[in-house]
Amino acid sequence: MTATLSIHLNLPAEFYARIQEAASRSDQPVEAVLVESIGLLFGAPSVDWDHLAVTLETLADAQLWALVYRRMIWTSAVRLRDLTALGQQAPLSEEEQVELAALIDEADRMALLRSHALLVLQRRGHNVQAPLQRGA
Repeated sequence: MTATLSIHLNLPAEFYARIQEAASRSDQPVEAVLVESIGLLFGAPSVDWDHLAVTLETLADAQLWALVYRRMIWTSAVRLRDLTALGQQAPLSEEEQVELAALIDEADRMALLRSHALLVLQRRGHNVQAPLQRGA
């Protein structure tokens, strides 16, 4: 079980209203929306991709943008690059093949969710071209 810590947080009323709206749309407590948003922004170590895909339309715009800008955890990205390079030089062990497949699956899921998030944002009237041109 993951350890949790309690914090006291003062939020601007506008932020709280937006969080409450997202909680209402997704039928979740405000705390769950905050934890999920922070996880999207800072790269939670484990993501329930299936749950995220199903609830994507209910996320607040800020959560969707966090998903758009989210990148693979640095250590995973480096390992993916290393295993790919290693596999071009020699056959990978079975363990390395399994690890590489999992990393590719994670990268693919992130790309699909990111694309879906951009589509939802575009449908909501956001200009998604500018962030893409800046390398989002």
